[in-house]
Amino acid sequence: MRANKSLLRNSLFLAAALLIPPFASAELKDKKGPDPSPGKEQNAPYEFDYEFGRPIRPGEITYNEYRAKQAAIGAKTYGLDPAAVGDGMDTWHWWVGVDNPGFWQDLTKITGGKHNFTNLRIDFFRMLMTVPRKDRFTKLGLINDPDSVAAEKPDQFGLMIDRMKDGTLRWDPEKFGYSSGVIGLQLFKNEKFDPKHWSAPEYLANPAAFEPPYKVGMACAFCHIGFNPLNPPKNPTEPEWINLNSSIGNQFLREGLI
Repeated sequence: MRANKSLLRNSLFLAAALLIPPFASAELKDKKGPDPSPGKEQNAPYEFDYEFGRPIRPGEITYNEYRAKQAAIGAKTYGLDPAAVGDGMDTWHWWVGVDNPGFWQDLTKITGGKHNFTNLRIDFFRMLMTVPRKDRFTKLGLINDPDSVAAEKPDQFGLMIDRMKDGTLRWDPEKFGYSSGVIGLQLFKNEKFDPKHWSAPEYLANPAAFEPPYKVGMACAFCHIGFNPLNPPKNPTEPEWINLNSSIGNQFLREGLI
């Protein structure tokens, strides 16, 4: 039974990866994502402001600085346009595709309701709510985003999820989302969210009955980013960008427990 459950989980992760389009860029706020599918009516989400964490501190290396340095190295080594290298990095780290967040939200409802015939529970939002930043690597092998910090208090919806450092958002969040605090998992405002029908504690008890404020999408880096073996972090819970390698693969990821 455990083998079958593990196989099903891995198949779902692979299916999600195959749904991610091959290329996109998230460098600047005026970058355009793909147009909605023809014939699909796009409902405007409930209007609310994302709550950022503390500002960037002097000396902290952000993704934007890491991106610029790696793009220059790639351009010099392979004779490529630095902008193209940077766009590829954005695709790898933040781009989740058009329907990927909806895919995972559908799985949450299917596996979180009363009639769950899969014997699984797949809910990234629940994981972000219940596994603190300090415990994610130890329990699940997840790599925390250096550009985010743990929440110091609940937000307007009662959520204690990580916040992006103020000043790190350099892309359009409607196209590329907000960092969830885990590299490769992006938050998108849920167009079906109704604040009058929301309770964080009740969501944890019955996720199929609620639409959360955010949907979660998965980018390539979720599975592929890992610690740089030539410069590993002193604290695996709080790595810096210089401690990460985006293509080496995360050998610590325990996807069966997520």
